Amino acid sequence: MATFAQSFKIIGPAGYPQHLSTGAPQGISETSTTQNYNVLITVEAQDPVLGKGEFQYAKGVASTAAGDFVVLNPDGTTTRAAGGTAKGLVGIAMSANVANQWGWYCIKGSVLATIAGDVTANLAAYGAAAGVLADDVVATNQIAGAMLLLGLNAGGSAIPGTSDTTPANKTIAVIRYPVAVLAV
Repeated sequence: MATFAQSFKIIGPAGYPQHLSTGAPQGISETSTTQNYNVLITVEAQDPVLGKGEFQYAKGVASTAAGDFVVLNPDGTTTRAAGGTAKGLVGIAMSANVANQWGWYCIKGSVLATIAGDVTANLAAYGAAAGVLADDVVATNQIAGAMLLLGLNAGGSAIPGTSDTTPANKTIAVIRYPVAVLAV
């Protein structure tokens, strides 16, 4: 079995964005040291396996890896807060978008997300460590509008419709405009 790789392509509105630079448009899984779009612009993109999703453009924060959840701040910056301190609108990083870099964050759809350990399929998602999701509620924040679709920390979960498995420490999260809220 192969390891699954996402391949989202921008398909249009929420608006096919006009990029700000004279260079080529920035793909969903790419990071850039140059701001190529207006902050928090929303686009629709499609992956042949995971389907359609919506993505917002924002400035990265230190130590962010592809699949990490971050708080999307109103000024277009991101915060990679520990699970117990994350509050606000959330996105899943589509690239290793670190400080002083720009990239896309999924706000709706199915994407690979970083997990803390083994998770059970079809459970609500909670913030654990900084940028990492889990399925247990102890001392964590619920990510309202997020669910962990597949399990297994080791990357053994089969991706429906393929012969691939998830990469290590990743699962597919299904999100719909997620918000980090106080755990119950």
